[in-house]
Amino acid sequence: DGGALPTATYQKFLTSTVPMKYNYGRVSFTGPTIAATRDTRGAYARVVDTEIRGVVDDLQKEVNRQLWGIGYGILARWETGSSTSYTIQKSYTNNAVGPDAFGSTFGAKYLAENNSAVAVVLASMSSATSATYTVDATDLAISAITNGTGSTLTDTITVSNPTVTEAVGMFLVRPASLGAAAASGAHRLEMMGLRGIVDSDISLDNAAINDNTDTGVGTTTPGIDWLQGVSASTYTWFQAIVMNHSSGRYGGQRAITDKLLQTMFDAVEKKAGKDYGPDLIMTTRPIRNEILQLWKKDRRFVNTKEFDGGWTGLEYNGIGIFVDNDAIDGEIYFLTTKDLQIYRMSDYDW
Repeated sequence: DGGALPTATYQKFLTSTVPMKYNYGRVSFTGPTIAATRDTRGAYARVVDTEIRGVVDDLQKEVNRQLWGIGYGILARWETGSSTSYTIQKSYTNNAVGPDAFGSTFGAKYLAENNSAVAVVLASMSSATSATYTVDATDLAISAITNGTGSTLTDTITVSNPTVTEAVGMFLVRPASLGAAAASGAHRLEMMGLRGIVDSDISLDNAAINDNTDTGVGTTTPGIDWLQGVSASTYTWFQAIVMNHSSGRYGGQRAITDKLLQTMFDAVEKKAGKDYGPDLIMTTRPIRNEILQLWKKDRRFVNTKEFDGGWTGLEYNGIGIFVDNDAIDGEIYFLTTKDLQIYRMSDYDW
């Protein structure tokens, strides 16, 4: 009794700003369509119903794509070609031309015939100065897509002729999803996704602006693009746990092993807290199949379980391994969903 007491302290908080982004879907009905269906009872209603249901479905898919992104609207990465024919990257690493970076595995899966995209060309890339890029003002009308098969690790698209000269690092984005580089990520017009949140890099633009030598738009103007305005270099606890190949995130790929899975699980559990996280594993179908084959090869009993919301998936350490169409090829995400939240100013409205 009467001994020295520990110095009183208190909980500390840091402001994290989540910028609002806007998602719109548009439908249109032509005069000839209205006129052609005017005398057929119910025909116009079916046209309207088809368009409304279609835009709802399309918007859901767009939002899901954004939930895996970094806010840049990246749909594909250019590898070769000019004028009206582009070859699109489709490999996680060792692409023949162009950077191995976010989007290099997409191929043409986010592109569709009769759809549009705009080209973003990188320039003045240097590790010492701010990089610049040009967002083409002309929508590229995509008229044909050829998907590479077998050993062909590229897709080919036929587009209208862009108004810019192609260069290493060029990528395609959804129209109106990216502006000129600005401070605090104001140039990113899409909502932030898992690739930007689950990252150990201090600047979000490093994942997008990449010419295979230098990355990012510099540290001077407009400055480092922190996630939600928090300096991840100062507050290192804001960095996610990322376990890469020894040559870097896109420097190579590793075979899936039990040790690799458990090491990642343990690292996330240690940081999040036991029984707090991780509580969800997300990946692609090919990787899930690799995990399944690994367990079957070891003659292990593979347990599938129904989780909340009616989801059924492989069970690992009591949590589910789920797949998603837009999950990033070559990566597995161990998530603590209690720390993830979607903030909305309002629900969808007409």
